[in-house]
Amino acid sequence: DDVSVIGDYIEWLAKVDEAGGELAWVTRNKDFPLNTSQRAIPVRRNADQIIRSVLKSKRVQETIKAEAIRRGWTQQAVQAEAEEVIHTMGHRMQMPAVRLVGYAIISVVKRLFDGIFVNSAQLQRIRELFNSDAVVFMPTHKVIRFFGARKCTNGFYWKLISSPIIIGTEYAVDNFLKTYMDFLLMSLLCFDHNIPLPAIAAGMDFMNSKFMGEALRRCGAFFIRRQFGNDQLYWSLFTEYVQTHLINTDHPVEFFVEGTRSRSGKSLYPRYGLLQILIEPFLRCQLYDVMVVPVTINYDKILEESLYAYELLGFPKPKESTSGLLKARHILNKRFGRVYVTFGEPISIRKYFNTSLQRSELSCKPDMMFEVSEKGKMAIRKFGHHVVRIHNKNNVTSVWPYACAVLLKLLDERRMSNRDEIVRLGELVHYLEEIIELAKRLGKRVIIKTNLVNDLRYYLELHSDLFCPCDDFLSASSILKLAEFPVAEQGVIDQHLLERSVAQIILSNYSNQIVHDFADMGLICAILISKQEISRNNAMDLFSPLRSLFDHEFVCLPGEEEAQASFIAALGILQRSGCVDVNNDIISIKCKGAVLAMASIIHPFMAIYQIVAQTVFGFIGTSAEQSLLVVGTQRRVAQMLTNRDHSYLRLSTFSLDPIKNAISSLCSHNALTKQSDGQYRAEVGGLCSFSSLLQSVSPYCIPFDGGKLKSKI
Repeated sequence: DDVSVIGDYIEWLAKVDEAGGELAWVTRNKDFPLNTSQRAIPVRRNADQIIRSVLKSKRVQETIKAEAIRRGWTQQAVQAEAEEVIHTMGHRMQMPAVRLVGYAIISVVKRLFDGIFVNSAQLQRIRELFNSDAVVFMPTHKVIRFFGARKCTNGFYWKLISSPIIIGTEYAVDNFLKTYMDFLLMSLLCFDHNIPLPAIAAGMDFMNSKFMGEALRRCGAFFIRRQFGNDQLYWSLFTEYVQTHLINTDHPVEFFVEGTRSRSGKSLYPRYGLLQILIEPFLRCQLYDVMVVPVTINYDKILEESLYAYELLGFPKPKESTSGLLKARHILNKRFGRVYVTFGEPISIRKYFNTSLQRSELSCKPDMMFEVSEKGKMAIRKFGHHVVRIHNKNNVTSVWPYACAVLLKLLDERRMSNRDEIVRLGELVHYLEEIIELAKRLGKRVIIKTNLVNDLRYYLELHSDLFCPCDDFLSASSILKLAEFPVAEQGVIDQHLLERSVAQIILSNYSNQIVHDFADMGLICAILISKQEISRNNAMDLFSPLRSLFDHEFVCLPGEEEAQASFIAALGILQRSGCVDVNNDIISIKCKGAVLAMASIIHPFMAIYQIVAQTVFGFIGTSAEQSLLVVGTQRRVAQMLTNRDHSYLRLSTFSLDPIKNAISSLCSHNALTKQSDGQYRAEVGGLCSFSSLLQSVSPYCIPFDGGKLKSKI
């Protein structure tokens, strides 16, 4: 097989070899295009010039004056703070550093991955944009870090483990693979394709590692706080710093639209404030257009998959620091499969917003008075969701997420029938063939490199650490049993339950990669399973509030109009694929197996939301911190798992992600109120409505005393 080309994707590491290897590749002369739309002889400013222009800008100087008055400080004191902030924030892009780090990264990546596949032709087309437009890269945010675990006398602690690389004849501790691989991978791909290297928005936590922070800074990372609050000086400096890059086209900006990383495999909500900052120069007529390039990055195997599972169980994550790094040469002998980088079609901000944002009303407003209307803010929010939707659409989906979903479902069946929780490979293959055939009927793209069986074996071997030792994955009679992962006794939940739950959470995180593809159809199918048949209008009346209830779980475009459009689109796909019938506006089940399969994607989320609502019910009349609600939910799950009546519950129900999402949903549906002191208080009426909606479609009988609840209203 030719592994250097898969569809439209070129194996990028093979190109590095063709260039003569890592050293020859990183030392090649580069020819980055300069934007000629602003000036006849364009000049790319250096880091110091960019910082000076930010400090001298009208926006920042006005903010310094206003802050001096508000604080009762001298302007010189506020100016000094501004200089300190911007020097801490700013990048120090240097090509020698990029070449050195690039050499190190490629040396390690070639040993870790079976290939990095890039739709290179699209990236070549994107290069042409840099002659005339400001460009923003918006990648998905999946993290690559190495962590190991060990038992200590006082509990369960984490050690960061970093891989060594060979520089000359010496082994050196390789710090950069502790960081966000996405940052550096994007820069290296731009470097390879003669595209100006991006200035990358990175979290301040990476500055805890002096060496890594400086390495990233010299590769183009600029560091920002996770939260700005009402710090007007910081907002002003950050806004000006980002926008001067765009207006002067010094570098493209790389910005993770989801803000932080997803630990559960699902997309996160876009960061609206940062989006507005990127779009503002266009709104103020400082730029003719801004081109946004969505970039989807998919990994066959997430390097820190077990770390995520432990974090989702509530174990704290380690700090980002260099001092905790240990040599771990053995990691280089492990395989992590393939990486797919998909550059999407550039989105013209000018064309996307067209007349939905009135630039004439905004272009002449002073910096201190600039404010987008509520209608404009909603349009920007929808744009953020549009980018996330493109990320999901451009996912390169292998058989593995489907295999994880099938495996979890088969384990559910074993548990509910009180059988051993083992699955034979032949059975997994059988049901996997069915679900992938269904996915294709529903218009989903599944990448199969050779054939389904061989691909499945490849992924089972890649993820063999999730299973108890097996002779091989070649025989249909091979037995798959999930491994148990060590956790410390922590007194709240039975240790053995937690040890068994880690592998299930990891499988669940992988299966979550396909949840967004089926969320709308899954909701309709869940409604159908509960009602058997239902009128189109009644189905829509249930679909819309359910979609809103789960909007923290499945990122979707907000608004009733969008919900209606999604319902019509999802129902149309189900009808055309032969899953449902629609006669005289009555929707009925045509293929029960297919409808059950899609409903089963949604049902586990319904269960945990019901349990969270039940937990909150116990706090009526009092207030509680979020941590207390979370631990209370996990305890309730543990109690239910010991009861055969609740054998439908998965061990992955312990995961913090859906529990916290359910709490957020309860807040947005007026079932919980977050008070000024950070405590949460149950709202009886909203809690009753929330629970009634879930119970109307959920297949699970989770006790909830609605009569007692209503008596409190």
